[in-house]
Amino acid sequence: MIPFLGFTIHGGLIKRGLDDSDTRVVSALMSFYGRCVSADIANKIFDEMPKRDDLAWNEITMVNLRSGKWEKAVKLFREMQFSAAKAYDG
Repeated sequence: MIPFLGFTIHGGLIKRGLDDSDTRVVSALMSFYGRCVSADIANKIFDEMPKRDDLAWNEITMVNLRSGKWEKAVKLFREMQFSAAKAYDG
């Protein structure tokens, strides 16, 4: 049920013209796919993001950690350190 609802919401966003620059929405989609479907899909969404902020970097790192993709998570964390984003420390 939950994945179907997520797919429906994602489809509705696409029909309405999903704004890829709204990192809150895209990060929520990454979280959904990472938790309910596939970390690979979440990673693909992240790779296609035109703009990445702290939220997006932290979310995709956590998606990979939750999925047991430790090396990918460490790689992303290191990339985040060299970007303008900051790790969440709260």
